[in-house]
Amino acid sequence: MFYTTTFLAVGTYLIIMALGGYVIRIYGGTWGRTAQLVFFAGAAIVLVSLLASGSLRRRLRVFLSKHFYRNKYDYRLEWLRFIETLSTPEPGVGVRDNCVRAMAQIVASQTGIPFDKITVIHGDTLPTPYGFGTGSSRSSVVLMPSAWVAGKLMRDKILGIAARQLSVAPEKLEIGDGKVFAKENKDQSIAVMEIVRTAYGAIHLLPENMEPGLEVTGYFINPNIDYTPDDKGRMNTFSSYPYAAVIAVVDVDIETGMIKIVNYATVHDCGNMINPQIVDTQQQGSIMQGIGAALYEELRYSEDGQLLSSTFMDYRLPSAEEVPELALEHIVTPNPFTPLGAKGAGETGMLGPPPALCSALEDALSPFGVKVRATPLTPDRVLDLIEKAQAKSAHA
Repeated sequence: MFYTTTFLAVGTYLIIMALGGYVIRIYGGTWGRTAQLVFFAGAAIVLVSLLASGSLRRRLRVFLSKHFYRNKYDYRLEWLRFIETLSTPEPGVGVRDNCVRAMAQIVASQTGIPFDKITVIHGDTLPTPYGFGTGSSRSSVVLMPSAWVAGKLMRDKILGIAARQLSVAPEKLEIGDGKVFAKENKDQSIAVMEIVRTAYGAIHLLPENMEPGLEVTGYFINPNIDYTPDDKGRMNTFSSYPYAAVIAVVDVDIETGMIKIVNYATVHDCGNMINPQIVDTQQQGSIMQGIGAALYEELRYSEDGQLLSSTFMDYRLPSAEEVPELALEHIVTPNPFTPLGAKGAGETGMLGPPPALCSALEDALSPFGVKVRATPLTPDRVLDLIEKAQAKSAHA
């Protein structure tokens, strides 16, 4: 306080002297340039002294918060930012967009914030906690339950703030249409925007022992798992498993070895489907991958170890022309170990085609006694199977 007053007095004195010098210049003096320099120096000292004053700083903060920082609160309301971290393994690139939509859908269902107002931000190793990495079909088993937990924590906090403002118990409140309202009287309400402003700018109105802000972190620990490796270092990291039944009908040209899939039907169980459309599209893509593994895809090497299928000219992939219309059905057996009741849905589709198509081929070529022991079932391999089966039959 002493230094502030002293600097303020010195600055004021310099300004007075400068103004006096300016007057001298007007009436014929020669001190004009020096007067300007003294004036600016005095003004700078006065400004620094005023900014050092605690009362002025407080008034400046209030002014800025009213007129410039308001958009900060609008942004936090309009875009509820959900950060997907590596602690809940990130999905593969092919299904990332689907997972983003599903997570936003989960958070929206919990918080009452509109789906299109929620942004999912992918985490990286710099700002996020440690996680053991990506693996298997874990999005709906680990990642999305974490989003559910975080959404519930956010909802509880929003309702807690609104409960104090409305003098209504949190369990008697609901969120919708951009506001929190009493279930028994929808006119008794408060805008979610006002709750956001309270959480950041009027923390004296928060419930007792509640931290300011609307940031939450949700953790989900997958139960029903034994994390202790066995004597071979293996451990089971899934609380439950999806499964499917598959029927495949094929035609085989015994002259060329070509296989045509006539019908392919599967009934799939991945527990509760968070978004059935996403599950269907994942199944279709996954089944195509499985068909590729069964009939087309192969890493071939020469005798000296040179890769012979290093380009897509040599490494064959199925296209829409080779894949028939798929008959997909679902049954639902909820996963009892996760809050959403979902199981993995991304891998079951690709596991069915190899055994189903191999069994179908054996059945179609049963008169020759063909037994399949390797994939892919390329035309050359099919012809070789027929030739060996015929030679074995003739020898017998």
